[in-house]
Amino acid sequence: MSTPPFAHLLRHLRTTAGLTQERLAERSGLSPQAIGALEGGRRQYPRPTTVAQLADALSLSPEDRHRLTTAAHRPKAGDPASAVPRQLPPPITDFTGRTTELDTLVALLRAPHAAAPGIVISAIGGMAGIGKTTLAVQAAHRVADVFPDGQLYLNLRGGGRDPVRPVDALAALLLGLGVPPSGDPQDERIAAARFRTAMAGRRMLVVLDDAAGIEQVTPLLPGTPSSAVVITSRRRLTALPGVRHVDLDLLTEHEALQLLGEVVGPEWVEAAPNDARRIVQRCGHLPLAIRIAGGQVRGSSDGAGTLGGLAERLTGDADRLGLLDGPQASVRASIAVSIGALIAADQPLDLAAAQAFPWLSLLDGNHFSLRVASAVLELPLQRTEEVLERLVDIQLLETPALHRYRMHDLVRAVGREQAKVSLTPTDLAGAQHRELAQYAAMLWRLEKLRGEKLRSYAIASGAEEVTDLGEAAAWLESELANMVRLVRAAAATWPGERHLVASIALGLRRFSSLRMRFAEPRDALQAVVERLTDEDPDELTMHLLVALGQMNAAMAQYEQAAALHRRALPLVEARGDVLAMTNFLIDLSYFLGRASEPAAAIEYAERALALAPEAGSPRAVPLAHLVVGTSAGGLGDIDRQRSAFERATQLIATTPGPARAMYLSQIGWSLAESGQFDTAVEVLTDGLEAAQGNETGVVGIDLYLYLGRVWLALDHHADAIEAFTIAGKLAAECPAEGREPMAHHELGRAHAALGNHDQARDEWQRAATLYDRIAAPAADEVRALLAGLDGGDQGGGASSAVQR
Repeated sequence: MSTPPFAHLLRHLRTTAGLTQERLAERSGLSPQAIGALEGGRRQYPRPTTVAQLADALSLSPEDRHRLTTAAHRPKAGDPASAVPRQLPPPITDFTGRTTELDTLVALLRAPHAAAPGIVISAIGGMAGIGKTTLAVQAAHRVADVFPDGQLYLNLRGGGRDPVRPVDALAALLLGLGVPPSGDPQDERIAAARFRTAMAGRRMLVVLDDAAGIEQVTPLLPGTPSSAVVITSRRRLTALPGVRHVDLDLLTEHEALQLLGEVVGPEWVEAAPNDARRIVQRCGHLPLAIRIAGGQVRGSSDGAGTLGGLAERLTGDADRLGLLDGPQASVRASIAVSIGALIAADQPLDLAAAQAFPWLSLLDGNHFSLRVASAVLELPLQRTEEVLERLVDIQLLETPALHRYRMHDLVRAVGREQAKVSLTPTDLAGAQHRELAQYAAMLWRLEKLRGEKLRSYAIASGAEEVTDLGEAAAWLESELANMVRLVRAAAATWPGERHLVASIALGLRRFSSLRMRFAEPRDALQAVVERLTDEDPDELTMHLLVALGQMNAAMAQYEQAAALHRRALPLVEARGDVLAMTNFLIDLSYFLGRASEPAAAIEYAERALALAPEAGSPRAVPLAHLVVGTSAGGLGDIDRQRSAFERATQLIATTPGPARAMYLSQIGWSLAESGQFDTAVEVLTDGLEAAQGNETGVVGIDLYLYLGRVWLALDHHADAIEAFTIAGKLAAECPAEGREPMAHHELGRAHAALGNHDQARDEWQRAATLYDRIAAPAADEVRALLAGLDGGDQGGGASSAVQR
């Protein structure tokens, strides 16, 4: 009866029992050194009394006791059992991780008849270097005793240019079974029939490693259910009937570090955990890469220094791939062989996929979309999808979601090596241009679907088939990180891509208001503005400066917003557009007021007042008076504040309720900031009445937020909690307005002021989470409140509530 090596089986039974070597030695009466020698294979055939002691100490079942006893038998020369094929490669001694996958595969192979009425076929899939063969061999050794007639192993070389022909594979398998050649050795059907005949009635395990596809493995399958087959392949064998798939993913960080420790020694990883972490990250958590990298440092006397040096050398793609070329295995070769197989297949789709690979490797980020790939490859969407799915099929790409694809970092590095050889600088620039153009086109499409006035710098083609606003917005949101990354990279080539880069940056500004995503668009605009020179068109410069100022203001960074608008002021003036100038001055004055420059704010607001009659904008005048009033309050000029607010109130008396409510909310809050709390309550209450039941928008939310702050300043805590609670409910219905974290922030203050620390903590934790989603600086303030919650500083009271 064929069994796994005694050492391997003993270790498996001990770890399954949850015992250390020392504990097993104590239970069995053997020495720890003896246990180590048995598990290390230095003693392969222990005495029967030793086996009995171990079986008792492990409390083995009769079946497992029989397996252990059989594994300890020394084979006799001439014994018929010695003719049983045992072709499995040796198991890897440092095997680690893959616990779930290994247990699943072992359980399936141990109970084949319970799992299925026919032959059990398990296919292990995954990218090159992921550990498919290692897992298959490890599992095969674990279950070898279930297949007493032997184990066959055959490398089919399916990932390369020269896969084994089925007829040659059958000849090798028949030879392993001791069946001599007969008939026409090149007749695949005859050979397959002879193989099935030879396997009939036998209980055997067949491991077919690195299969090219179902056409290659189908003739190699036994015809009776007494045997089982394990297949590894870079392709997903979905069309193989009855197959059970085990798909391997990358190792987790914990598993990757554990594997590195097994290779170099756990004490080295413990001595330099940060360096070890950098190594496994640069290896992409790929088992093959980690084993090769570990081999680079094995034998060094200085673990920490060696790991640190290796981590440094793995920083560049070229150096990294060179370091991951081992004497017996190479990450570069392992990945490149898949491309070679496509070329060797000489089929139109395979050749198209091979040609697309270096182009796709140019796409940065943790994913790319079908639409972007189509633009870069200059192929129709349907043909692009066919090409990408072909690369998914051979594990060079992953598809985490519909029409989204991901390339492993090391796969990308190999692709970029090919790109350096096969693509010209003109090719590379063209790929970047087409990627930029696709993003610009979708942003233009979004604006058109929203019914906005299209800008002269927008791109008017490339996404016309998109007719749903939600679809366009969702696609852009999923691509936001890629757009920002690309804009920052393309800004370095300014002014070559000025038109496209500016289109995307400005389009992102308008997109941000739709999705309340400010940080990433602000970063893109900042990268472009940093590249502006005096040679750039004034109008473009003006639009970029104004847009960046508005983005900073949206993130409550009013000093930066005011500085950018001041820089843009002469450019706006030079246009001669009175209405645009008036609105611009109002924005600038507002930013200055919020940036604690009330005198300058009044100056620009008065300039807006002077221009307003000519501008013909009915809303400009009350807004300008509003800014004058709020800034005067900041200066402590209460008389001027009241005069400006009275004028603004008169002008808005006949405006629609929601618009009037917006003005009153600003007036009420300004009064509160200047300490006029009772008057502020009256104005804010009037604002709620003016809203006339339309409180669900941002104006209604702000009214309740301001009113709650005033109540908190007056120590009317119950009223404050009620107002903030209503604001939070309204804000939850309008997440795009970004007010929900503010409501939780203030509600936490109110609870803290009452000493309700648990409620305050819950509200502030919720606020911090929501602030993080929109990258709001207020998240740091909330965390400071949480940190001080149990220290007695809860941030309540009139001063802290009103100074927000």
